[in-house]
Formats: sequence, structure tokens, C-alpha cells
Amino acid sequence: AGPGTAAPGGAPGRGEPQKLAYEVTEGGSKRYNICGMRFEVTGEYELTRAVGQGANGLVCSGCNLKSGKRVAIKKIPRAFEVDTDCKRLLREIKMLRHLQHANVLSLLDILPPLGRKHEWKDVYIVSELMDTDLHYVIHSKQPLSDAHTRYFLYQILSGMRSVHARNVLHRDL
Repeated sequence: AGPGTAAPGGAPGRGEPQKLAYEVTEGGSKRYNICGMRFEVTGEYELTRAVGQGANGLVCSGCNLKSGKRVAIKKIPRAFEVDTDCKRLLREIKMLRHLQHANVLSLLDILPPLGRKHEWKDVYIVSELMDTDLHYVIHSKQPLSDAHTRYFLYQILSGMRSVHARNVLHRDL
């Protein structure tokens, strides 16, 4: 196993992405330790930092080295342990594959589980990386004009119209 490149000073802030330390496994995947959680991704991806914690896992920003595209990679740990969680994950993946709209997050890739079948534990979902999120915008010190509010609301409602047109019920936005 060989080391990757490390970002000086730890976690990067907003701005230019920095590379995190990783080790290369025998199978050629990259193994990172992010927020105390092990992330293991195929060699075509490079992770830069943790960007959020969701209900089902940790999300990191990264880059697809082949395309140069910035991505978000969500790790769903122990995805196959509980039948209901496994079914929920399958439903989410199917739904993301079929929802195509400018205001709905799109699925780019699902990383194959590493190792032998009986060792499969985690699933990694790759999606487009957004520059920011609504929570950050709402809680920033920058005042929102009525025009900004209308613009954001229009985008949300446009995306939800697309989701509802496909008879999808959502848990959160």
C-alpha cells in the first residue's frame, strides 16, 4: 500500500479543493479515513473533504479523475445488514436513476462493492456536487432579497413538480 497526497493543515475550507491522504489497496482502490469513517473508492475517484452527514451516511466531495468533474460521494455503511434499509436504498437508487430534472440531484454512478460477495457491506453513491445548499444560504449572514427568495422557491417548486409528476413521495428536500 502506498500513500496518497495529504492536504496541509487538515480539512480544507471552501474554495480550491485539496487532496486528502489515502492508501492504495492491493485491488487498486483508494482507502481514506474521513471523520473517523473509512471510505474506500475505486481508483478513478479522489476525495477532497467531508461536506455533510445525511440520515443514511457521510457525504464527501471529490473528483472523477477521468472526466475532471467534481462529484459528491455518499457512503451508506452496512447497507445490506437490515432488509428494510436495503430495500429503501434500492428504491432510492431506482428513483434517482429515473428522475431527470435540472432542479433534482442526479445520480452519476454507483461504486461497486469491493471484495468478495460475502464481504460486501457498504454502498457508495456518486452524484453531482452542488456549490452550496439551501441550509447554508438560509443561515448565511448575506441578506436575501425578495427576488432571491422567489428564485429559490421557484427552483424548489419546479424540482418538486417533476418529482410529484412521477408519483414519488419524498422525505426531505
